[in-house]
Amino acid sequence: AYIGKDSTVWVGTMEKAFGLKNNAFLSIGREEMGRKNDPRQMGIRGIFVDSKGKLWIADNGAGVFVYDGKETENFTRKHHLDEGDVEGSTLHRAFSISEDSLGNMWFGTVYSGIWMYNPKTNEFKNYTKDDGVKSENIWTIYRTKKGELFFAGESPSAVYKFNGKTFDRIY
Repeated sequence: AYIGKDSTVWVGTMEKAFGLKNNAFLSIGREEMGRKNDPRQMGIRGIFVDSKGKLWIADNGAGVFVYDGKETENFTRKHHLDEGDVEGSTLHRAFSISEDSLGNMWFGTVYSGIWMYNPKTNEFKNYTKDDGVKSENIWTIYRTKKGELFFAGESPSAVYKFNGKTFDRIY
């Protein structure tokens, strides 16, 4: 669960993200995400509230979505990183989300490594096996109190830390 700047408490389920604010529930699911006619299975695996108060949703089927308090944007589609948009790595199987101390957004995926998005420059960087990310799935991104990010993966099981250029396996 995450608490937004407006005190909304957010939780994610397989089919929807729910927010509790002032004793009322908000729900973000297939319809709110613009996936009403998308045959791919829903799979909300991660949610994250960033430093600006936006809710980020990792849908392991259609990618990353951002809710700004009014509407939900398909972030993956907007940046042409959905399944079929590009050859190679995509963001359509997003699983985990976090933000670093510089305001960059980080996404862990299934089969597409780790992605970093810099909202100031609107640029993406995809880190894969060549960059030290040997795991096929990045399940969790944990931010320490000091602001360090740890990326937990599977196949093989490992914990990674970004060294500024590539990833080091620390466990």
